[in-house]
Order: sequence, then structure tokens, then C-alpha cells
Amino acid sequence: QEHLAELKKSQYTVLPLGEIVDKLKSGQSLPDRTVALTIDDAFLSVYEKAWPLLKAAEFPFTIFVSTDSLDKNTPDYMSWEQLKEMTDAGVYVGHHTASHAHLPRLSAATVKAEIQRANESFQKNLGFIPGLFAYPYGEYGSEIKRIIEETGFKAAFGQQSGVAYAQHDMFS
Repeated sequence: QEHLAELKKSQYTVLPLGEIVDKLKSGQSLPDRTVALTIDDAFLSVYEKAWPLLKAAEFPFTIFVSTDSLDKNTPDYMSWEQLKEMTDAGVYVGHHTASHAHLPRLSAATVKAEIQRANESFQKNLGFIPGLFAYPYGEYGSEIKRIIEETGFKAAFGQQSGVAYAQHDMFS
């Protein structure tokens, strides 16, 4: 709540992550102090606690989802119905693989299978495949980055600190 209050009262511009990516890729400028809010994983607490606060603050956000947890009705995770309710209300969903596997430990074929399995679940349950990707655990290598880029995602995210800019590599 304190973070949201700070974003509300200060000189920040909170924009959807996809909009920021599109503007950076097209060379458009962004307002100073532009911020995107992201949440990894579809924990039930996001639906029950974070989303009501973000909705009340009128802040867009992106939730990166690994589909196996929803497919298996894992306790403490959202259901597909809850996630669909959020997307219908304007919450952006990003791709986070099927199983949230540590990708550097997998073969290229297995990484591709992870993405494909998640794509099928997204399409079946939400009617679309997300265009943004978050590397599970924030980690990747050059082969994984290449796979993500070739798969057709607009951009991918890890846990690196720094500022994004128009000439920035949108997959690292």
C-alpha cells in the first residue's frame, strides 16, 4: 500500500508493460519516471490481495503465468477462471513457461516444448498466447534467448537491474 501511495503522489507514470515495450521498439519517447508493474506467478494472493489494491489505484500491471500450476489446480494458485476475470478487466498476462523450470538446465527441445505446452493452455483457457515472456528465476543464456526471440515474443524479462531504452536488446 505504501508503494502504491508513493506511485500515486509522486511524478511517476505507470503504464502497461506491453505499451512501454511497443514505444521503445518504435523509438517513441516515454515520460520521465515511467514505471511498469509486474508480478511473477499466479499466486492466489495476487487475485485476492494485490489485484484489488492495484485496481483501486487504477494501475495497470502484468502478471507472468506458468500454466502448469493453473492446469493442476495447485493450492495457493489462481484458477483459470480467476485469471480470465482479471484479463477481462484489463490485466495483462505474460508468458512464464508451463512448469516454471530453470531453463538453463534444459535442452533446447525441452525449452521449446515448455513454451508450446504453455501456449496451448493459454489459448485454451484465455483465448490468446501472451506476447511478453519472463525467464523463470530471471535466468537464461544465449540459446534460450534465441529460442524466445524466434518463438515470436515481443520482449523478454529477467532480473537484471537497469534502465530500458530504444536501442536496448528487448530479449535481455
